[in-house]
Amino acid sequence: MLEIQPPIRGPSLAFVEANPAARSLLGSNSATLTVDKDGQRFVNEAGLYSLVILKMAELQAGPYWAIHSVPEDADRLALFESGIGHGVLKGDTIVDLAEQAGIDPTALQATFDRYNALAEAGDDADFGKVPESLIPYDEGPYYMVRMVPAICDVLGGIQTNQEYAVIRADGTPIPNLYAAGSMSNKQYYNQWYFSGSSLTAKAASRGKPPRNTDKRQNRFCNSGVSRR
Repeated sequence: MLEIQPPIRGPSLAFVEANPAARSLLGSNSATLTVDKDGQRFVNEAGLYSLVILKMAELQAGPYWAIHSVPEDADRLALFESGIGHGVLKGDTIVDLAEQAGIDPTALQATFDRYNALAEAGDDADFGKVPESLIPYDEGPYYMVRMVPAICDVLGGIQTNQEYAVIRADGTPIPNLYAAGSMSNKQYYNQWYFSGSSLTAKAASRGKPPRNTDKRQNRFCNSGVSRR
């Protein structure tokens, strides 16, 4: 089960409730090392946010953690400190963090050392993170923030076939019922976040209206489904 929390991967709801300023960490972890419950790196942290979130949801390997160095900014430092006990851990070493998080210390240390070696070389041979986001860590102490995958959009649960006819659970189309725009998931179902461009994206990919139907009576809308 995914924890319901603010949209876009970010700190746990417990941290946000303890300090609403934790929302500033939403989507801002591209330059950090993020690991799963086993202390393994699993994704390009600077990749497209929807793909990172989907990978987290697909693996079901949480809790996920983002490792931060002690920030120089006083406000950010105070933010991390306010989260201790609410999804934020602090340790002088990586082993300290691992023990607090219930992660095998040897595994997390190996992942950390590997990441630092890649960062110092400026080449992420494992996941292809861009050099500007591939920043090596200095000596501790460190903070480790629990990260939760979440994303919000207005996509409904309606799936369609290639002609945008709404389909039943068994894949058969419901006669004369069509969906378009953000109400039409199709191959995009649970894969992308369209924001305000959802209707445009679907219009570009939908092509011609359904075959063998009366175009004058077919109506498509972005916010729902239509019958004819």
